[in-house]
Amino acid sequence: MNLIMIDSIKLQPDAKQQLNSVQKPKANSKLQKLLYLQHGCCFFCGEKLSPSNASIEHLNPKAKGGTSTEDNEVVCHLSLNQTFGSMDLRRKFEFILRQKGVFKCPQ
Repeated sequence: MNLIMIDSIKLQPDAKQQLNSVQKPKANSKLQKLLYLQHGCCFFCGEKLSPSNASIEHLNPKAKGGTSTEDNEVVCHLSLNQTFGSMDLRRKFEFILRQKGVFKCPQ
């Protein structure tokens, strides 16, 4: 029987092939990473978010030169992201600050 040495472990030839075919864990998406970093909450209202109701919001909109970088992206409710559209950062904060009481994302 032919054996192959891998890091001083003896394996049969077909076992080496099986080792090479083992799938690596899938990397988290950018949305999943941002949700984790924000403790699963909306950046603007602080409520818990499900991944299906979450969206990546570009603080400085891409349509106005904003980048897809960590310092320009937050996770918020999909409905709020749609409301903001390509609104600039000043208008977004003005919209939030003019709300009476605690800010609530549109549902």
